[in-house]
Amino acid sequence: MEKVVTVLTNISEDKFASDTLYFFPSLCERGFSEFLAEQKDELMRILRDRMSESAPTDLKIVSPDLLSDEQKQQLVSLYLPDRTEKEIASLLPTLDWSLLNVGLEDRLQRCSFVIKSSSKGTLWGFNLSASHFYEDLDSVLDAIIDCPNDLGACYDRSPKSRLSKSKPFFGEAFASVFSYTSRDIERCSERSVPEDYNERFEHLCNEMVELQRARGIDVTLDVFQKGILEMLKNIQPAILSRLVVTDEFQLFLPDYQNKEVKLGALEKTLYFLFLIRPEGICLVDLDRYEKDLRKIYAMLSNRENTDKMNESIRGLVEPGSTTCQQKLTRIRKAFKDCMIDDLALEYTPNGKRGEAYSIRLDRKLLTLPQSLMALR
Repeated sequence: MEKVVTVLTNISEDKFASDTLYFFPSLCERGFSEFLAEQKDELMRILRDRMSESAPTDLKIVSPDLLSDEQKQQLVSLYLPDRTEKEIASLLPTLDWSLLNVGLEDRLQRCSFVIKSSSKGTLWGFNLSASHFYEDLDSVLDAIIDCPNDLGACYDRSPKSRLSKSKPFFGEAFASVFSYTSRDIERCSERSVPEDYNERFEHLCNEMVELQRARGIDVTLDVFQKGILEMLKNIQPAILSRLVVTDEFQLFLPDYQNKEVKLGALEKTLYFLFLIRPEGICLVDLDRYEKDLRKIYAMLSNRENTDKMNESIRGLVEPGSTTCQQKLTRIRKAFKDCMIDDLALEYTPNGKRGEAYSIRLDRKLLTLPQSLMALR
């Protein structure tokens, strides 16, 4: 019995649009791209009929061969943010862009199609074949539409077949918990399920969702990352840029084409607190820094209503609140919009659960206004 639908958990879902079906030609069988070109309109019609309002309205082909020079430039500039546009433009023709397909099969688990659930953002991956196109598509849609709670499922290729999800296989590898085979489910019925199974399963699911949301990487960069690193392995890596906070509290990266890192007032407030506390801060102890946060927020905010300002800070430091993690996620995303993950790690607050979070950037590269220096 062959798996036809997989929930993709090792790539970010943030940049996949819910209204788009993504097709990766390098992962399909030979000749299928030509077949799909002929069947595109019929494919989209079937999706509209079966999926109703949640159906994708566009088919996007994701291939290195289709990247424009502008997209290539944007992609490389994230890895080499210290290079000028002219330097990157001269570098592009010397790169082997076919290497972008390196590792793509692992990232997408050999799924040539990806579609995002409109309800919970789940990424479904699947394949279609030219010889069994309509049967395959029928099975895929059965799996996606009928699967409860947007979690992974497996179905055989018979459109009439269903597999019970009442007792998913609780294996040692968490990745398999999202996409299990019928053999797993049969095996599950033969073994005892832990009493706290539902609680443990829900906890693992929540952790995976938070992990996905925290990454926030552009889909092109995310799925081609291994190939890009291979493509640029002989290129001198980027240096770390200085980070300058102006008297107007704007953040600039002078050595990365003077890019501005754009953040909202509350995100900046939290970020500046970490900048002036190089020793790090435990998130559970954030309320100890409420006074400093109020002072910083008062400098940044244009609000005249102090009650609303205080309410925003209380929401940030309140134990058990998700506001702090949400702001940290936005901070990381703002830096990742300017550079790749490895470089962004130097500039953003990071740490292990239960331990202090800190920004590890060498403070020799940091320039702060006197108003923030006074709070150290």
